[in-house]
Amino acid sequence: MNDLRRQLAYLLCDSLEREKDPVNFQMLLTTSLALLEDMAADEQSSRTPCPPNQTAEVNRKRLDTTFGFYHQLIPCLCNLLVTDWGSDSVAQYILEILIGLSSVQIWPSNRMLYRETVRHICEFITKQCQRESRDHKRQLHSIIVAAYSCLSSWVVAHARHVLFDRDCLQIVLGTIELGICGQKSKATSVPIAKADKKPTPASKRVQDAAESTLSVLLSLAGAYPGVTGSATTCSRLVEDQLIQALAPEDEVRRQPELLRELRQQFQYFWSEPGVLLGILEVAQCREVLKSRGVSLNKTEELELPKTIIVLRGPFGRHVWAVRMRQLPIDDPEASASPVQLAPPSRPKAWGCFLERLLVTIDRNKTVEALTFPASISDIPLVDADSSIGSIEQVGGAPESQSRVEINTIKNLITSQSAKIEEVGLKCLKQRLNAPFPDPLVEAHPPSSNASFQVGRMLLTNLGYLSANTFAMMELDALKPVGNSEKPAPSPAVPPAQIKGGQAALGSSQLVQSSNTELSTGAAPLDRDVTLQACQTFFALDSHNSDIPSIVDSLDRLPTRTADTLLVFYVGAGQSKVDVILSNMKNWSQLSNEFHAFIRNLGSFVEVAKHPGWTGCIETSYHAVDTSVGFTADPTVSSRSTTSTPSSAPDGHELIVYSADALTEFACVCPSDYYLAPVTSFEPEKAEISRRASMLADPPTGGAQRLAQQQSSTTMSGEPGGDPTGGRVAVVWLERWEDGPVTAGPDNPGWAIQQMTNQLFGCPVTIYIHPLSSKLYRVGVLRAPGRVFDAGPLINGSVLSHRVLGSFVRQTVTNVSRRRRLASDQFQPPHVKRKYRICELEQAYRTQLNRSQSIAKQTSYCPQVVLKLFTAAA
Repeated sequence: MNDLRRQLAYLLCDSLEREKDPVNFQMLLTTSLALLEDMAADEQSSRTPCPPNQTAEVNRKRLDTTFGFYHQLIPCLCNLLVTDWGSDSVAQYILEILIGLSSVQIWPSNRMLYRETVRHICEFITKQCQRESRDHKRQLHSIIVAAYSCLSSWVVAHARHVLFDRDCLQIVLGTIELGICGQKSKATSVPIAKADKKPTPASKRVQDAAESTLSVLLSLAGAYPGVTGSATTCSRLVEDQLIQALAPEDEVRRQPELLRELRQQFQYFWSEPGVLLGILEVAQCREVLKSRGVSLNKTEELELPKTIIVLRGPFGRHVWAVRMRQLPIDDPEASASPVQLAPPSRPKAWGCFLERLLVTIDRNKTVEALTFPASISDIPLVDADSSIGSIEQVGGAPESQSRVEINTIKNLITSQSAKIEEVGLKCLKQRLNAPFPDPLVEAHPPSSNASFQVGRMLLTNLGYLSANTFAMMELDALKPVGNSEKPAPSPAVPPAQIKGGQAALGSSQLVQSSNTELSTGAAPLDRDVTLQACQTFFALDSHNSDIPSIVDSLDRLPTRTADTLLVFYVGAGQSKVDVILSNMKNWSQLSNEFHAFIRNLGSFVEVAKHPGWTGCIETSYHAVDTSVGFTADPTVSSRSTTSTPSSAPDGHELIVYSADALTEFACVCPSDYYLAPVTSFEPEKAEISRRASMLADPPTGGAQRLAQQQSSTTMSGEPGGDPTGGRVAVVWLERWEDGPVTAGPDNPGWAIQQMTNQLFGCPVTIYIHPLSSKLYRVGVLRAPGRVFDAGPLINGSVLSHRVLGSFVRQTVTNVSRRRRLASDQFQPPHVKRKYRICELEQAYRTQLNRSQSIAKQTSYCPQVVLKLFTAAA
């Protein structure tokens, strides 16, 4: 068996280097990946990895092992990607195979191979981005975007080998910079800041892909999956869960309105990079609880954080709990209130230092100076000292006019020296007669302050507020703005300045405007937009009742792409849709091979407790479990993931879920028409009525506008991303003759193809039939129109059970990725979230009329500088 593997591996590697036909080359790639994954699964199950006692050079030459074949296949593919197939559509197929190879576990690991692979991918991206302008078309940019996805997969899969190598990390960062800015940084005599460079990316899609790779490198590499499991890449905590953790559970149950009042204590702000900040000061929550008659003991107050900040950005939601104290929390006795602390003691009098100085001088009186002479007279003169004559030599005769003037100046100097000496003696006598310590010159330490606003201090530490005398400019001054529809109860023109450098203000608002009015010299500033200061941070109308619902709609936008697989079971001779769907109702009676195939696709999870993608928009990305004590890994439900459940994962209660750092995968076995898209007649009306029935309280105002935009998402595939859908169907055939792969259009099996394509909106259908040899025959049919020939599954393949589930999952992901790259309406998840945050900012920012805005704003730079520029204009 080892000889057969060795010969087959050698034949594949040799054929890959010689083959020039694209179709045959893709078949060889699929065969290579299938052989490698089968060898890895066989070695893992039999626990016979490559012997560690052999040298690495010997292991690489043994092609009958996973280690040896892996080390021969990866460099071969990288070389072919950069040299032979770099400008062809086959490059996308190679990149898809490399993504699949990144998840193959090889032991022992070779860090040099991983780093070289990442370098080759970066070299390929650089080569494509630096091609001539006539070659930059949509197809080329799609290949570059796919290459960035491949780079992200390798960075996450082998983070500890890539991040700890300085040269490799620098290459990755340079490649990301090339995609975002259009060029790499070069060493110059005068360093140029990033803000001063004009970005010229190859395209907006390439820039978005590079930004996504940068986020993966900084937040997910080495940290995925986190403590919340693979179902999400960000925090699962929301405002309601944080409020419930602060308030006693029995009081919340007894006073339902208490939860709503505590939720209103969150204050929301918008920041320049498209970040939404929600800040909660725990002290304000304690005041609300005390007003309701709820008291917390001293231990609970010490354990609670001072401030909780919820950050929502293009790449997810993150929660920080801050404990800002004036004393360390190492000794319970030392954690007293700062008001009770005694002021620092006064230092000793300066006379003690003078006495020590006199003693030191007296002790060293006989010691001669080593460097400088004791007096000026001891310095020997040189010829240069004699080049200028003295006053006696150049002053003329004793009775001359010049000599009289010189004598007059000497008398003035003498009299002035006497007066200075007299004033000095008088000041010395007054100081000696003054009381000690002198109240006029005595310095007093500042008193300790216990009442400071923690939220303001946090925003200052994060750089959103400035402690100097110049505040940031309010953006409303740049354009004419009328009165807002809902006047804010307490107008805020953020960010405010802390007068005199003090952080403790008595207002309940975190950000307030200063009362400093603009001088007359700043009047041209309101007319010339080029002189305006950019706004980077301002408050939203936190008192608006629509804010919680809009924030919830933002949380329902995914941070990763989502793919859906629909699996159907076709018994012998079945062709009607109702009969095929009813097979899932007899889930326990289906074949064991089918159950094993479903288990290999992922883990069984409960829809009600799942925070990620479920295959349906209405049930996805919900924080249903409002309790804080959820399990660490949400993909592990109450049902065991190793055993087959009693009911089918039809999407109502259970699904099969799998995810990586870039993509979510949901497998559903439909038992009814629940997942069928909206019919062609009046789709918009049917879709709106269907969603309206699931909303208890429809939003109003700006929330209604945003909700209507969200309701335009399509039912099939990724939410709101690609109107062509992101679904792929798998049909399990008991008899191969019942399928349409080898039959003509008149065969009854074509009814199955119409069911998956037209009824459930799956443009690609994969047919699987178990053979008597324990292998599986695979057929792939695509709908007419655009053909997305993604791998690794190809029509006519025969696979083992060890690689069938992995190949199906990779094919679903790659087909959906190809479809998104070809769609003009697709937006990456982080871009969609960024736009939604900007829409929220436009709808709910604290609006002021023009007179109020100009009267309360201040500028970044002094008015003197602004006058200079306006005068020059």
